[in-house]
Amino acid sequence: MIFLVDANNFYVSAERIFRPDLEGKPVVVLSSNDGNVIARSNEAKNLKIPMGEPVFKLPELVKKHNVQLLSANFTLYGDISARLMRILNQFVEEIEIYSIDEAFLDLTTYEQVYSDLPMFAHQIKSTVNQWLGLPVSVGIAPNKTLSKVANWFAKRRPEHNGVLQLSNPNEIQNALSDFPCGEVWGIGHQYNQLLKKNGIITAYDLTQCHDVWIQKHMTIDGLRLVDELRGNPRRSIQRYPQPKKSILTSPTFGKPVDDLKTLQEALTTHVVRCAEKLRRQQSAARLLTVYLQTNPFRKQEPQYFNHQSVVLPHPSSATPELLQYAIGVLNSIYKPAYHYKRVGVMLSGFVPEDFQQSNLFTEVPDERLRVVSKTIDMLNEKYGRDKIRFAAQGYSDHWKPRSKFLSRRYTTRWNEILRITK
Repeated sequence: MIFLVDANNFYVSAERIFRPDLEGKPVVVLSSNDGNVIARSNEAKNLKIPMGEPVFKLPELVKKHNVQLLSANFTLYGDISARLMRILNQFVEEIEIYSIDEAFLDLTTYEQVYSDLPMFAHQIKSTVNQWLGLPVSVGIAPNKTLSKVANWFAKRRPEHNGVLQLSNPNEIQNALSDFPCGEVWGIGHQYNQLLKKNGIITAYDLTQCHDVWIQKHMTIDGLRLVDELRGNPRRSIQRYPQPKKSILTSPTFGKPVDDLKTLQEALTTHVVRCAEKLRRQQSAARLLTVYLQTNPFRKQEPQYFNHQSVVLPHPSSATPELLQYAIGVLNSIYKPAYHYKRVGVMLSGFVPEDFQQSNLFTEVPDERLRVVSKTIDMLNEKYGRDKIRFAAQGYSDHWKPRSKFLSRRYTTRWNEILRITK
């Protein structure tokens, strides 16, 4: 059996750990630059505030219902997520961290020890709530896809009290008959529209389709998905996450930027962040792409968008080397007299960091640059982000995204730790 443990309204719940005054109030968390809604409390959902809604459309609703606006605090959310996963790992060894707020737990070797799996799930649920103050729901089923289905019902149906097990065929059939295809893990908008056109509305309808039709219209991955809905395990627990195939950083600016120097500072910071993630997964990049864009919503202003890619002479994860090419690309696509909304960088074409292919026409990569970069990572991890930084990053806050409603980083900054007064 597989458990799916999923934190309820994770971003909002993480904020409420340190802000009990937000309990029972409608709360929304905003994206980078306080632009759009990316998370909502149940109270905000009841007000019909949609995901992705631009914040400029909400003033009347905010005022009328006292909606609490919060800027996304990813430092806090990342730390709370790490604590959640450590707690889950104390219960079960085989765990797959699927996202910042979800994890699959393999109970195969524990079923003899914990004969009552729902009781064990409630124990996990109460421990997470007691130790971390985070509400979670648990779905239990024979495979990962069905555990997603079980979790969906556990979270939305109060009678389940946050835990639901789907094990026998009748339970699974009843659940799938009441489960929309659009909510099935792995079925996006296009597939959902295709299924609707063919009269396939629920997940149970999908399980009744012929395998040949499924593979023809939804590929072999779709067939595996449907096979899991039928109760057959086709996706194993991945204890070690697969390396990313690309890494992108391109947040919007807090204010429009028109000068090359500020763009270079922002791009340098973005490259530093991407390179840190690249080294963390022990990869090196062969391709670097730089993006430059004005604000498409300001129709009255001149518009400009451009991007350019460069194939590196050898795979690299060294920040100084990546910066050299990124700045060169930016200088070639920059045009003056425009008000830019973002500059971004994407690294791709990954290979293992120790992979180096001989080439008669290029220089051998300087291993010292990679060693220096890793040393900087180690120092910054110990003493705080950007304690050791590149001069080209500058210290200007002009380009950084707005975070008008940002909460404190209660768990990772000594000067922002929660204070209790009499």
